[in-house]
Amino acid sequence: MSSHENISISAIDQVLAELPETFTVSDIQKRLGSRADGLARRLERLLDGDDRFFNAPGKPFHRREAFFKNFRFAVTFDGWELGQGFLIPGHRFSPVLHPEVFPSETTLLDGGRPVPRREITLPLGQAFHYHMLLGSDNIFDFLLAESPANAALRSGRTADEQVTLTVFDLSEFYRRSSACEGDAMICTVNDYEKGVLDIAFQPGSERSSSRRKAWELVFDEALTKVCERFEDYLDITEQLAWGLYYGGEVLRSPDCSIDEYIRLSAKMTIRAEGDHAVLALRNEEKNQDGETAGDDVSDILTLSKGETGSLQGILKELGNPVTLPEIDAYILDECFARESDFDAIFRRIFGSAENICADEAQQVYLATYLEERFEELHGNYNRADDELKAPLRSEILEGIDAKLEFFRLLSDVDADPEALDHEAMHRLAEIDLRLDEMLKLLDSPRYTPDAPELEKVASMVDSRLDEQQELIEKLSSKIKSRQ
Repeated sequence: MSSHENISISAIDQVLAELPETFTVSDIQKRLGSRADGLARRLERLLDGDDRFFNAPGKPFHRREAFFKNFRFAVTFDGWELGQGFLIPGHRFSPVLHPEVFPSETTLLDGGRPVPRREITLPLGQAFHYHMLLGSDNIFDFLLAESPANAALRSGRTADEQVTLTVFDLSEFYRRSSACEGDAMICTVNDYEKGVLDIAFQPGSERSSSRRKAWELVFDEALTKVCERFEDYLDITEQLAWGLYYGGEVLRSPDCSIDEYIRLSAKMTIRAEGDHAVLALRNEEKNQDGETAGDDVSDILTLSKGETGSLQGILKELGNPVTLPEIDAYILDECFARESDFDAIFRRIFGSAENICADEAQQVYLATYLEERFEELHGNYNRADDELKAPLRSEILEGIDAKLEFFRLLSDVDADPEALDHEAMHRLAEIDLRLDEMLKLLDSPRYTPDAPELEKVASMVDSRLDEQQELIEKLSSKIKSRQ
């Protein structure tokens, strides 16, 4: 038996305990008194499988506890949590704390005082959104361990199933800070192993969108390296932890929350392989039919009570009058303006409403479908070919904006459909169909008209838009509510 095989694990652990925050395999060998290549390979295998340490290929090892000591990160809360006065821990703290720390057993210190906890009950479909980054293979294990009241999940998992969760009572924190959506809670790791975090408030006015974007892009690149190195081996929280390590100093600044990142990133998505969910590069591999695997929303999100099979199906169920060619046109209009603000497109289509779907799961599906379409068109945009067409498309979209605003008005006042001028509504639908055909033409990269041809199309568009505006004004003046 070679000498390196005689060195015990306990002897290696003793040396590891004496080493500084960062160290190399050579540092261990020196203390063990052996430079054997066999020992080096053995140590590398041991350290690679030890979740106490980070390292990048060719770089020293780094104690995870030391890396996350005093680590600062942002947590963003939504309007519903603000209204209820609590914060659901879910997946928000797990990437920066010891894996043995149970999410709801994290200690939040507000001015040195522990934030109280309380129990709530809500539908599984609503709770899912706050836990999806735990991974499909861990979510239900977590919920079963969270409360004996969730035992029914062993036999049934529907969106309506009630689940019990422990949440942090932040009502005083929210009240004292006059918290609203867009603000953030800045957390600092006080004790990595025990799961203790100091919290402070950060108003939205102090949160820079440019710094958030820079953070997002660095995290994109860091997670790309994680995916390339570990492929589908790690679960999502481990991928996030490694990504924070790979991202370096930029990610130590709390400019973007994990929830914001998952919503905003155009590069990463959640993909399920059987019961195992991972973060993966969008459109990274093809299935047997030659379709991109990333084009389908992951099986992890299958708890919605509403339609989730397609973007068109969701829009139809929501009663939203926007069409797929119009969505493409909005995205291309953003491309032509040299903008990449997905949220601006979302607001333009759906207005200021935050939650427009049947539940959180359907909301995630809708955002994912739209983001994937945004990424595809943005990545293949040809400005030279679009130069002539873009102004006319933009003009049509102004008319579409007016149409969507009209239908939002009908919804807001709960208009009586029987009191509307049916002939005018029918004509409005006909114009919408014609404008849709125009947009299909303009959206197509194969349609490259010259200036005279485009002038003829523009003349037809102007006529349609003028008539549409007259009809909307006529209909708006005679709206009656159902009451």
